[in-house]
Formats: sequence, C-alpha cells, structure tokens
Amino acid sequence: YTGILSIFSTLIRQGKTINVFEDGLESRDFVYVDDVVRATQRAALDQRADNKIFNVGSGVATTVSTVVQELMRAF
Repeated sequence: YTGILSIFSTLIRQGKTINVFEDGLESRDFVYVDDVVRATQRAALDQRADNKIFNVGSGVATTVSTVVQELMRAF
C-alpha cells in the first residue's frame, strides 16, 4: 500500500475502481510532509541529534478502508 493517497485519489478523480486487498483493515501511520521536513531540519541543526535514529510519524493508525472513505468524501 505504498503511495496509496496519491494512487487512490488519482483513481477517484478518473472515476475508476479502487482495489482494496484483504479486508481493508491494514493500517498505516500517515504523516504530513511538512512535519517530516521540520523534523529533518531540527535533527540536522541540533547537535544532540548527532548519530541518533528518529522515527517520524503521527502516532495515529489509519486503515486502508478509512483512507478510501475519506478520499471519496473529499473528492
């Protein structure tokens, strides 16, 4: 399900069917690109982050089915 936001929104705009595999309950932690950029900038500029590993995410699991429903509502 890599890239589903872009793929699914394109399919919806084109009036095509979205194929959801399995039960649609698989979940992902989606994060806004600006938040990733901000975290990267902070890590690059703060010496306390040197040689550290960071996992940047929203902390909220969203199912594939919810993604489809929300994108269809939005478009």
